[in-house]
Order: sequence, then structure tokens, then C-alpha cells
Amino acid sequence: TIVSTPALTLALESGRLAFAAFDVLETEPPAPDEPLRTATNTIIHSHIASASTASAVKLRRDAAKIVAAAAQGNTLPNVVNGVTT
Repeated sequence: TIVSTPALTLALESGRLAFAAFDVLETEPPAPDEPLRTATNTIIHSHIASASTASAVKLRRDAAKIVAAAAQGNTLPNVVNGVTT
């Protein structure tokens, strides 16, 4: 483990760390009650270290759709923590 999940969670909750982005967590798949999944100051995205060309194209399209939805004020399709703004 490179990062202590409990220490990271505490740093995010206390405001000592403002934001964190992940492509992999300490436990995969993360448990439904994993605090990092519901934190409003985190982004968790798929791990793509071995992405194929097709998956890279899909990732770019999905990212573009998410950015467009956000720019238009629409609901984001990938929200898992209930945050809508």
C-alpha cells in the first residue's frame, strides 16, 4: 500500500487535503460503504493501465459527454455519491 486509506480519508474529511483523484483504491472493488466513494472531494475513475484502443476511444467519448453535461448544467451520468452540483 502506497497510501494509508484511513489517513487519507481523515485528511480529506478534516480539510487538511482539499481533493483527491483515484484510478485504483486499496481494496478493489471498493465496498459500498467505502468513505472515499461518498466523499464530495474525491473522484474515482476506472483504472486503465491496460486499456485497449476500443476502451481508450470509449473513455474519451464518455469524458467528453460528462464535460458537455456539466457545461450545460445537466445531471452527470457517473455520480455515485449523490452530489448533483
